Parts: sequence; structure tokens; C-alpha cells
Amino acid sequence: MLVEGAIADWSAIYLRTSVLTGPGLAALGYAVFSGAMAGGRLTGDYLTGKLGRSTWYVTGSFAAAGLVFVLLFGNAGWALVGFTCAGAGMATIIPNTFAAAGNMKAVHPVPASP
Repeated sequence: MLVEGAIADWSAIYLRTSVLTGPGLAALGYAVFSGAMAGGRLTGDYLTGKLGRSTWYVTGSFAAAGLVFVLLFGNAGWALVGFTCAGAGMATIIPNTFAAAGNMKAVHPVPASP
């Protein structure tokens, strides 16, 4: 969730001030991240069912690779590719984490309720 919030807050600022893009292209960074995350969340349940829940935690490395693209190459094209990879990689991590916590057999759900 920290990465999602950081990209929401800082992607346009990074593209505008560090990569020196125009304001329209700077806004596109968060747009491609959000679009990839939405696509990943829409298809995530299907793919998790096909490949298994544990394999989707590996997508965090895909998200990390995207963030490396953003920072390493320092140009607008690679930054947009990186934000897209980060969105696709982050899409199923939180839903699968919450599902795994909800399916724990050793913990009774009553202590978590108000």
C-alpha cells in the first residue's frame, strides 16, 4: 500500500521535475499505473485461480523491476513502462494478502471484530 500511495503522490512530480516532461505527460505516469493496476485486479482472481495464490507473491518482483526502470533510465518512455509494470505487479498483492489472512485456520475471526 505504501508503494501505491507513493506513486499516487509523487509520480507526476518525479516526471515533471526530474525527467523534465510537460504537465500532460507527467499526469500520464499515474494514469498508466492505475490502468495497469485496474487491469490486474480485474483479471487477478482468474489468474490466481489458474496459477495458485503463492505464485502471485512473485509479482512483487515485477513491480520492483518497474520501479527500477523508472529510476534507472531517467527518461519519460522508460518511466511510463516502469509505472505500468509497477501497477501490474502490485495489483494482486494486497487482495491475495487479505484473502490469505481471512483464510487462516489458526486464528478465530472474533478477536478481529469490534
